[in-house]
Amino acid sequence: MNEVVCGDSLDELVLFPDEYFDALVTDPPCGIDLRKLTWDTDYGGRDGWIEAHRQIFGEVLRVLKPGAYALVWGIPRTAHWTATALENAGFEIRDVVTHVFGTGFPKGESLDKRIDRAAGMFDERPVIGEKEVLDYGANPEDYPTLGGKGVRLPRKIVPLTGPASPVAKRFAGWQTSFKPAGEPWILARKPHGTSDARAIIEHGCGALNSPECGVDGTWVRNVVMSHAPDCADDACAPGCPQLDLGKAARFFPIFHHSAKPGAKERHAAGSNTHPTIKSIDLMRWLVKLITPPGGRVLDVFGGSGTTGVGAIMEGRQVVLIEREPGFADICRRRIALAEAEMGEDLLL
Repeated sequence: MNEVVCGDSLDELVLFPDEYFDALVTDPPCGIDLRKLTWDTDYGGRDGWIEAHRQIFGEVLRVLKPGAYALVWGIPRTAHWTATALENAGFEIRDVVTHVFGTGFPKGESLDKRIDRAAGMFDERPVIGEKEVLDYGANPEDYPTLGGKGVRLPRKIVPLTGPASPVAKRFAGWQTSFKPAGEPWILARKPHGTSDARAIIEHGCGALNSPECGVDGTWVRNVVMSHAPDCADDACAPGCPQLDLGKAARFFPIFHHSAKPGAKERHAAGSNTHPTIKSIDLMRWLVKLITPPGGRVLDVFGGSGTTGVGAIMEGRQVVLIEREPGFADICRRRIALAEAEMGEDLLL
């Protein structure tokens, strides 16, 4: 039986018994104050964020079976916070699965703009053209839907300016950060206090699904990839990571959909406004990797419910806990659609 729970994970987890779940697959906030959203607060800095999540992961540890694996998403900038919170909660850090893709979106303002602002010359920047950007302050209801599948992300036209100050001209086009092309999924495990074999015999979880998740059916590699959005079945588009690897790409799992879902996948169950939705193909693979067939998967940061969709499609049971009511509603709609397609029932 699958369940979507709307509430704070720390409050809701106490309702579940000890050693109930076979795996954790979750995508927590990363503490970078994304778009000033309250759920992505840094809790006052590194120590506050780690302690807040240590408390949640501590309750997760209790409800997982001994030896159960966890796959927890992060970004390179703060993944060490996530790993520290897991370790402080009592988990063992076992490895990191790196997801490589070509669709990352660079964050932050260009360096020459920041230099001109610091030099007091921002208003003197010459206009050299115009560009289209996302309009995060707009009301999405004022924009057309995508064929009934959801709201088109609002955009606006803004002037394109060039550098004004001598230093800005010197560093025009330079940046202080990378365009994202990889994200870590931390592989952690609840200690079992015995041998791996004995723990699996007693609890039925704690193994990696090599036959279904490994390219050659034996060992699972800790790098996975996604094709670029415009790749076809018989040819890769520019920017696809597989092109850079060439023949070596055959050694890695490669998902034949973009890492960042398109409109059809995003809005299949109605409008989905969550800013960090994950690919269903990726979540199916992660769930299948660490959860035994028919096992229970937990996601304590439900988001838009992609973990749940992937779990249902792989024949696993799932519990999603999501604090924000609007996102919990998205979870319910997406889970209900997945269950309708798979012929299951939803407990709300």
